[in-house]
Amino acid sequence: MKIRFRELLIIGCSIFVACQCTTTNSDKPVLTLEIFSPGGIEEVYVITIMRDRSYNVVFGSLKFQEGGKKEFSKVIAKRKGKISQNDWEVLQKHMKEVEKLGFSKSDTIVKDAWRLLLKTKSSEYEVFYEYPKHIPTKVYRLILEIIKLSPMKIDLHGWA
Repeated sequence: MKIRFRELLIIGCSIFVACQCTTTNSDKPVLTLEIFSPGGIEEVYVITIMRDRSYNVVFGSLKFQEGGKKEFSKVIAKRKGKISQNDWEVLQKHMKEVEKLGFSKSDTIVKDAWRLLLKTKSSEYEVFYEYPKHIPTKVYRLILEIIKLSPMKIDLHGWA
């Protein structure tokens, strides 16, 4: 029995599509928190939490690539950790509350303040850490919980 090229192509495409449909989103972060110093891109923390409860923190200097893509030009410190089941449940509770709020981007530029960009799978918030009264309570609680669970000390210091 001779199989033609077209039939092989159809079988190959079918297998490829089937494999793509069975992959999970476990390699995508469920939450990302980017923390920018008042100076901009010189002191930046990027915290990533994955579905498997792994927690990655990178601290360093960022550079922007073409198309707005960010990458570290200099990594000062890097830490990984795993969130306990109890802490994971608390974190998920806070994430669900925040996701109900939707999206918010600050229209204000605040000098001498750490800018935080919080991203979940369905919401995004940009806030300034030094002004908690302007941050929705549910968002602020989630940010504090993320910082508390970090395997690296997050130093949101001020300048005199």
